[in-house]
Amino acid sequence: LQHGMSMGSAAESYTLLTIGDGLVAQIPALVISTAAGVIVTRVSTDQDVGEQMVGQLFSNPRVMLLAAAVLGLLGMVPGMPNLVFLLFTAALLGLAWWLRGREEKAPEEPQPVKMPENNSVVEATWNDVQLEDSLGMEVGYRLIPMVDFQQDGELLGRIRSIRKKFAQDMGFLPPVVHIRDNMDLQPARYRILMKGVEIGSGDAYPGRWLAINPGTAAGTLPGEK
Repeated sequence: LQHGMSMGSAAESYTLLTIGDGLVAQIPALVISTAAGVIVTRVSTDQDVGEQMVGQLFSNPRVMLLAAAVLGLLGMVPGMPNLVFLLFTAALLGLAWWLRGREEKAPEEPQPVKMPENNSVVEATWNDVQLEDSLGMEVGYRLIPMVDFQQDGELLGRIRSIRKKFAQDMGFLPPVVHIRDNMDLQPARYRILMKGVEIGSGDAYPGRWLAINPGTAAGTLPGEK
């Protein structure tokens, strides 16, 4: 009106410069975000993402009716491609009508039979779950004196010193090493576990000495290598 335009021309220009420009800017962003969501979505059933999207979109006729209403409103905006929007609206309305007819013809699903409740069943709790240690060690019965304070065992103190030294060097404290005996192991056997998985094992001989050959020894000592 300010530039000598008619009411219809002014409304058309205003619509193109506001709604049209907004749609041009938002539709690519919507497509990109939808594509990113499809890529990173994890499917929990045997169907792929495409089959699930088709099933969710076309399983309920109300979804098609809502989409048809939105496209119909856009098709009535001056300056928009009215014919294209109205054609899509008619197609969605026809699809919604077909889905509703198929839904009415579908046989009713039988109601599930309710089983009598058994009040004697005790539900599982977290107390029934054995939590695994982050870092653990199992020893045979012959190695128990090495980890028992009452028997002058020094292993726990040395592990504590190693954790302290590691924290000073690396800047974080490693998890506590939980030590327990395991009667299923060989008497002098030990194994190291991480989250319940064995990552190392070996044999130790308490009461014996470790002899290291510096390279200049003339003879050998009886023992195990």
